[in-house]
Amino acid sequence: MTQNKIGLDAEKCKRIVAQLNRLLADYQIHYQNLRGFHWNIRGNGFFTLHPLFEQYYNEAAERVDQIAERIITLGGTPSHTFQDYLDNTSLLVYQNVSDASRIATDILADIGRLIKSQRDIILLSSDADDEVTVDIMIGYNTSDEKKIWMLGAFLNQ
Repeated sequence: MTQNKIGLDAEKCKRIVAQLNRLLADYQIHYQNLRGFHWNIRGNGFFTLHPLFEQYYNEAAERVDQIAERIITLGGTPSHTFQDYLDNTSLLVYQNVSDASRIATDILADIGRLIKSQRDIILLSSDADDEVTVDIMIGYNTSDEKKIWMLGAFLNQ
C-alpha cells in the first residue's frame, strides 16, 4: 500500500478526490443558483428568503474553498473551470426563477442531492480511515438536514 503525504492509502484517496471534485462542482452550481435566487426572488417571502439565500450562498462559498483545500491535502487537484463544474454536477442550473415556493422547492431538491453525495463520501472516507473528510461531511450534513426541515416548514410540508 502506497501512502500519501498524510499517511492515507493513496489509491483510496484518489477515489475520495474524484468524489470531492464532483461535490465541488455541485457546490459551485449550488452557489450560483443561490445567487440567482437571491437576486431574482419576488413577492411573498421576499423579506424572509432574500437574506436567507445570502446566508446560504456565503456558506456554499466557504464549502467550495474547504472542499478544494481538502482535495489538495489528499494529493489531488481541484477542478476549477466552469466547464468542469457543468460537466460534473448532479444539480440542475436554474434560470429566471422568482417564485418563492418554486425556489424553496428547487433548493430542497439540491440540498437533498448534496446530502446524498456527502453521505457517499462519508462511506468512502471511512473505508480509507480519512476521519477528517468524514468530519467535514458530517458537519455539512448536520447543517443541511436542518435546512431541509426549515425549508420544508416554509413550504408547509
